Amino acid sequence: MIPLNQASSGELSFVTSMIYLSTVITDNSVILIDEPENSLHPTWQKEYLSKILDLFGYYQAKIIIATHSPLIVSGAQNSDSFVNIFRAENNEFIQLESSGKNVESILWSFFNITTPESNFMSEFFVSLLNDLGEGKIKIQDTIQQIDAVKNSSYDRNQIETIEGVREIAYKIENRKKVND
Repeated sequence: MIPLNQASSGELSFVTSMIYLSTVITDNSVILIDEPENSLHPTWQKEYLSKILDLFGYYQAKIIIATHSPLIVSGAQNSDSFVNIFRAENNEFIQLESSGKNVESILWSFFNITTPESNFMSEFFVSLLNDLGEGKIKIQDTIQQIDAVKNSSYDRNQIETIEGVREIAYKIENRKKVND
């Protein structure tokens, strides 16, 4: 146990928030938490929801968390509790399906952010091109998805690679036309 005078700002924030919640929570409460990841160590971010549920789960509260942390989202996906994840888009909340638990897939699926040298993006493009080749997706949809990734990228090498993927998609489409 760490004495409070030696706790980090993130630990203090978490402890004081939990103390406050414990004084006001009642059965079926609605708890709104905004960006709890601020000042929290990555491990604490990943465990954030499970810690709250351990402390207050018996109240059957609805907990709504606004976050920009892929680690909090990952922790929510790993939760044994019933969890819905939404993304705000065009003044609407869109419920998202669990898309994987690695940070790269969460960054893309939930926040539309790519990272340089992303293994998830490599797997995403291979799957996308395979679907195009097998006729499971149309070329327009394929190009739209490729361009969405390209537009979210900030890494020059990654953008060049994505442009190469775009060219491969057109080659696959042209081969399909020749074979038909």
